Amino acid sequence: MSILTVTPTEVFYEDHADGDNLFSLIREQVGGHVQAVALEGDRVMWVHEDGKALAQPVNPRATEVMRAAGSTFPGDWVAGTAVITGRSGPETAPLNDDQLGRTYRELAIH
Repeated sequence: MSILTVTPTEVFYEDHADGDNLFSLIREQVGGHVQAVALEGDRVMWVHEDGKALAQPVNPRATEVMRAAGSTFPGDWVAGTAVITGRSGPETAPLNDDQLGRTYRELAIH
């Protein structure tokens, strides 16, 4: 199960066993209740739904990915850690190679 964790300062690629509960992993990474944000290319960005209210730090890389997808309002931002996964229909899925490459490009990581 391939996911990207995007903190305000770092990006981590993580590969988890298929039997792992992905939703629990995402919730653990973002630090609480999650909100899903649709991205282009069958991807989802997961953020803490109360990140701003909890004064979590601005996440510039995750914010730029959201803006590039048109998934944010002017002046909006991602607060705290974000997790990016793939999507297969309505189901959360691991990132495939194409999705991973696209995400790296959007995050300006080479």
